[in-house]
Parts: sequence; C-alpha cells; structure tokens
Amino acid sequence: MEEARATTGDDEAAAAELDAGMREADRLAGVIDDLLSLSRGSHAAAQPVDAAAATRDAAERFRAAAAERGIRLTVHGAAGETVVPPAALERVLDSLVENAIAYSPPGGEVELWVEPGQLAVMDRGPERRRGAGRGGPAGDRAAVSA
Repeated sequence: MEEARATTGDDEAAAAELDAGMREADRLAGVIDDLLSLSRGSHAAAQPVDAAAATRDAAERFRAAAAERGIRLTVHGAAGETVVPPAALERVLDSLVENAIAYSPPGGEVELWVEPGQLAVMDRGPERRRGAGRGGPAGDRAAVSA
C-alpha cells in the first residue's frame, strides 16, 4: 500500500483511501498481535490511552458505514487518559459502534460519549419490549467503565 500511496500524485481521493487502508492494516495487525498473545497465555500490557482520541478514531473508522445507512455518528465529551490495553479498547469500541449502526434505523443517530472512567455508545434502535426479540428497549445504553 505504501508503494501505491507514493504513486498517487495529485489524486487526493486515492491518497486518502490508501491512508485509511494503511491505518486499518496497522489496527488489524495490533488485533492479531493481541490474539496471538492471548493464545500464548500472555496478556497485553495496560498503558495510558487517550480515551477521547480512541473514541473519535472509532467514529472515523465507522463513519462511511454509518453514512451508507444515513446514520449520523457524533462524539461527545473529552475525557483524559485511562489505563487499558489499547487494542482491547479499540475492539470494545468497534464492537459497540458496529452493533449500534447495525440496529439503528436508517436516518438515525449513534452517539459516542466519553467521560472520565466511562465510555458509552447509544443508539435509538427499533422499539422493543423487554424480553421480546434481540436487545432491550430503544435507547438502551451500552457502557464500558475503565
């Protein structure tokens, strides 16, 4: 991809797509490293992570998928650092955002909230009665405390 990026010249759209692809390849390499560590019985080291930046990055990774369904992604808050394995935080955010997009009606909104010690992903999915079908009532909040 880096060689292709070097040949894009003035094509800004192609350069942006290749840059996004390289970032995604780096992220996936981190996920693979974490999975290999888990399979060997070792654990990824927790380290200080900017939770607000990780949340904004997750929103950017899914912005195109959300736009295809007419779903608006918004990020609120500006928490400081939290101490977690970075790839684990990415996986949690990716799972929550992907799920929220999948179950939001077209034209809806998915909100990502970041506060000191807490991340939340909220959607206003289809109305459900508790115990009926998948999930709970609309507006349920999936939150992760760090």
